[in-house]
Amino acid sequence: MKKPSKKLFSFLPYLNGGLFDIHPNDWCELGKVNNAFVVPDLLFLDKEKGLNSILARYKFTIAENTPLEEEIAVDPEMLGRIFENLLAEQSDDTKEAARKNAGAFYTPRPVVSYMCRSTLLKHLDTEIKTENSKTIIHKLLETTVLDPACGSGAFPMGMLEEMMQVFTTVDPEGKVWVAEMMKSKDEQFREHISEMFADGQIRYVKKLGLLRSCLFGVDLLEYAIEITKLRCWLSLIVEQRVDFSKENYNLKPLPNLEFKFYKKNSLFRFYKDSNLNELIDQIDNDKLLKELVNLENQYFIAKSDRHGTKEEIKEKIVKLLERVVDSKSEAVTKELNSVRWASIINSNRASEKEIAKLRKRKKHC
Repeated sequence: MKKPSKKLFSFLPYLNGGLFDIHPNDWCELGKVNNAFVVPDLLFLDKEKGLNSILARYKFTIAENTPLEEEIAVDPEMLGRIFENLLAEQSDDTKEAARKNAGAFYTPRPVVSYMCRSTLLKHLDTEIKTENSKTIIHKLLETTVLDPACGSGAFPMGMLEEMMQVFTTVDPEGKVWVAEMMKSKDEQFREHISEMFADGQIRYVKKLGLLRSCLFGVDLLEYAIEITKLRCWLSLIVEQRVDFSKENYNLKPLPNLEFKFYKKNSLFRFYKDSNLNELIDQIDNDKLLKELVNLENQYFIAKSDRHGTKEEIKEKIVKLLERVVDSKSEAVTKELNSVRWASIINSNRASEKEIAKLRKRKKHC
């Protein structure tokens, strides 16, 4: 990077969280560039046609507005519209929009808000008031919200905002929530929560806890997952209190969301009498799964060598997952094979019955 460019970015704080991690398709490795395309400075810095000049005409906010707020700026919801339009190109062969094939359509914010609020209230099944704060918070901690096709993160972010609305009513000072967070076995997480709560950053503490314990997402498209993670990070960073007189402007590193939002296929296949979910249950091992949860919680805010570096913790998680699967892989394989044979036999029998019916009909004609 040239010196003038370095000067432009010298004021940026350290954010962590994998926001600037190198990905396999970035055509680069740490410290060197491999066949990467070059972006000229003028593309951003030209006073008339530069991207910075174009974006400067708009007012942006990183706060996720609710439907009740006046829309006075472009907020992160715009990322959802961008995601939808990224899929609007057509296939040369089929002439069909990729958006239609992927089922990626923009859901208006009021619809998302209504669906999330209705679902959450039905799930809590308790009157939302201060007197019920402990009951509600315990239930929230035991809640797992999974969007199996999260796209640009509209529903995870919608649920996060609705949960925050519940917190505002039942635990405005955050004392009950923080008391529950401090029960964590992860010393680093407890220190982080304690420090932020002492600094009065209550909304940050609430959101961080919800992201750590409750919210998950899956999508087939990698850049959909990246947009979802970006919206989560923006939602957290807007709650932090900036102080230019302190180190890193008083901003804490963002959490690692790699094990919260996955690029995977969430669909599972059904068989005649069994489904893969029932077979997967056979590999459950309480001890291994608890160890896995502990490692993922450590990875969530990993920034020091107390538990090892991010990559070391990630490697432990991958190896543990292999152990969980390998522990029952042979049994699962046998069970799958037996289910497949049962499926084939049942389908063959069904075919023979159909043939018999057709033969009877033919005789009567």
